[in-house]
Amino acid sequence: MSAILDALARALRDLFNLRVLWVVIWPMLVAAARASGGSLVGNLWNALVALLLFIALWGVTLPLWLMGVGVLVPFIAAAYLNQRLFRYDALAEHASADEMAALFKSERGGWWGLGLLTGLLQFVPLLNLLGPVFAALAFIHYGLARLRQQRDASVA
Repeated sequence: MSAILDALARALRDLFNLRVLWVVIWPMLVAAARASGGSLVGNLWNALVALLLFIALWGVTLPLWLMGVGVLVPFIAAAYLNQRLFRYDALAEHASADEMAALFKSERGGWWGLGLLTGLLQFVPLLNLLGPVFAALAFIHYGLARLRQQRDASVA
C-alpha cells in the first residue's frame, strides 16, 4: 500500500511541475534499460480488449442498478479500465514481454488499487480534466519502481 501511495504522491508532485518530463520522468526512463516488450499492435490489442471487457462489465451489471448495488459499478469499471490501459503503457518501452507478464501477475493488487484510486478522480468535477495525466504519471512511477525491484531481485 505504501508503494501505491508513494506513486500517487510523486505523480501529484509531478503533475504541477512544468518541467516534469525533463526533470523527473526522463531520468527514470533513461535509468531503466529498454527491453521493448510492448508494441503498437500490442497496445491497440490491449486497448480493444480493455474496452470490450469494460462494455461487457457495464452490460452484465445493469441489473445491479435495480438492487442499489449498481452504485459500485462505475468505480470498479474505472479501476479495471485504468489498470488495464495504463499498466501496459507504463511498461511497454522498458520491460520485456516476460517481465510485463510477471509484473502484471505478481502486482495485480497494486495495479487494481492504483487503478481504483486514480479512477476516483474522474468522478470529481474539474479534477477529472487532469485525471488521465495524473493516472499516467502514477502508473509510470509505480510500474518503473516495480520493474526496478524485479530486476534487482533477479540479479541478486
